[in-house]
Amino acid sequence: MVLPTLGGTPAIWTTCLLFFQVGLLLGYLYAHLLPERLGVQRQAWLHVGLLALAAATLPIALPAGDAPGPSENPVAWLLLALVGAVGAPFVLVAATAPLSAVSP
Repeated sequence: MVLPTLGGTPAIWTTCLLFFQVGLLLGYLYAHLLPERLGVQRQAWLHVGLLALAAATLPIALPAGDAPGPSENPVAWLLLALVGAVGAPFVLVAATAPLSAVSP
């Protein structure tokens, strides 16, 4: 969604890579801490509920006219757009596989 607006420069790809690597790390942290705090049954209900809530809020498109101008640095805007658009769903999906491997 952002490439047609911002182009495919190395700064844009590196910023996306940074966002998704940090999101993956946060998902793994969530998967590590959740079983320690809750039992397996409550953990499963909480995670499925959060996944459903996050899936319901996924955007279809970025808001029109919200992109930075040609003379502005797009990195901060891109990070905020990614956090707002796919941040929570990505972190929760990243945590799903490690959580399913937790034994009761």
